[in-house]
Amino acid sequence: MRRKEEMVERARILVLDVWLEAYKAGDLTLEKLCRKSRQALIRVPEGHRQRALGQMLDAALMANVPPRQRGNKGEPYTLRDLAVKMVDIAHDEHGLTLARGDKETAFGRVVEILTDLGVGGLSPRQVEDWYYPIPK
Repeated sequence: MRRKEEMVERARILVLDVWLEAYKAGDLTLEKLCRKSRQALIRVPEGHRQRALGQMLDAALMANVPPRQRGNKGEPYTLRDLAVKMVDIAHDEHGLTLARGDKETAFGRVVEILTDLGVGGLSPRQVEDWYYPIPK
């Protein structure tokens, strides 16, 4: 029972915090927000899924959304910002290193956490690039 509650809570956090914030920042369209949210909630029981999707849609429709620009390249900026904050937490509070050669780095731990939340396809190198952006 506890594992089921944890799964529901993780999915709710992903939908209501990560993807909804990306929508509010203008990184996602409403259609993509719905698709990604449903994908994140696929393993959650139907009643919980419907409640989370309803809360997400209600909050999305009430949000002031900036005008979107053309193009859909890369990951949402809010996801990048969240990952950078998580790297700082993993480094400061859990003592994980930022060096590449170590077994467990803060970047790898952030990728594990985001994968557990349903944000797949990230690599520690990608999170590291977000943490140390190359100046233009």
